[in-house]
Amino acid sequence: MEYCQEVKLMKNVRTDKKEFLLHTKGEKTKKEPMPNEYRRLLSVIPAGRENAITKSKILDALGKSQTANEKRNLNTMLEVLNDRYHYPIGSSSDKENHGIFLIADEEDLALNNRTLNSRAQKMLNRLRKTTDNFNKRDQLEFY
Repeated sequence: MEYCQEVKLMKNVRTDKKEFLLHTKGEKTKKEPMPNEYRRLLSVIPAGRENAITKSKILDALGKSQTANEKRNLNTMLEVLNDRYHYPIGSSSDKENHGIFLIADEEDLALNNRTLNSRAQKMLNRLRKTTDNFNKRDQLEFY
């Protein structure tokens, strides 16, 4: 067993920049070690919405191609970092803060939540419309 690691936004004394650092908590838990590929990805993602990086730039920084398969892999890895490893990965589609970032403060969290809520609403609207269209399929004319 290894110690449970917790992510904290801390000031790096050497660079005087805010960044996410791991520190150890006292409670023990079974936790799988993070694969190096995820560590590399994490090292590319900046802290804070003002430093957001696009997925294309992340793929470039990791030396990956811009194929649909690599983009799907990146999305999956971002989900795993958030869900399994508990890193606060945020995203934004705002013009000035477009991209992926580590959530560093309440404003970052609010921006991320607005972005995700907007996407969820669009998906729910599509779900309702698809269901309505299915229920009205007998009225359609096929050419």
